[in-house]
Amino acid sequence: MSNVRARNKVLCALFTALIAVGAWIQIPLPFLSVTLQTFFVLTAGYLLGAKLAALSATLYMVIGLMGVPVFSGGGGLSYVLRPSFGYIIGFVVGAWVTGFLTEQIARNPAKEYTQRKVKQKNDCIDQKRRQNKTRLGALILAGTAGLACIYLIGILYFTAIHWLYLKDGMAFSQIFLYCFVLCIPGDAISCVMAAFVARRLRIQRFCLA
Repeated sequence: MSNVRARNKVLCALFTALIAVGAWIQIPLPFLSVTLQTFFVLTAGYLLGAKLAALSATLYMVIGLMGVPVFSGGGGLSYVLRPSFGYIIGFVVGAWVTGFLTEQIARNPAKEYTQRKVKQKNDCIDQKRRQNKTRLGALILAGTAGLACIYLIGILYFTAIHWLYLKDGMAFSQIFLYCFVLCIPGDAISCVMAAFVARRLRIQRFCLA
């Protein structure tokens, strides 16, 4: 039990650090650049499960609000008044949703694996590993749901700050363009990348969910 708790703490701390570092890592692609922050948030959900993934994202948010400059624009309590802070809140919800859906997928493996009959002793180990496989398409859907939560909370928060706090009259069409249209291609790529990586790691049983 103590070993499990220690492993959970280590992985939770690891993904907290990765989420923080991911904001500063950019992968240049034609017409856009992709940061790894969303990638690590979704990967945490895929591998750690709902509770620990959400805890990792929450720790990242709390550390930033305490003044440690882990956010892309610095840190401190005043960051809650920045329009982009909604995405950080969204990370917590998105990580939980991705982890929760991944847990449900893991409990319901594909029929082609659950109905497989073991004829030899050596096949037993192979079958268990196959049952632990998670279908890539299902993982992508789980990540898409988590990504949708991140964007929904992020856009709503961004709108609220501009309309209620800054009161600059920013049109929603501009907000939608800035917060969704220009960002979603890179994050969609991150979602697929995270699903590929997580699936490989899950086959190797590197997961808690």
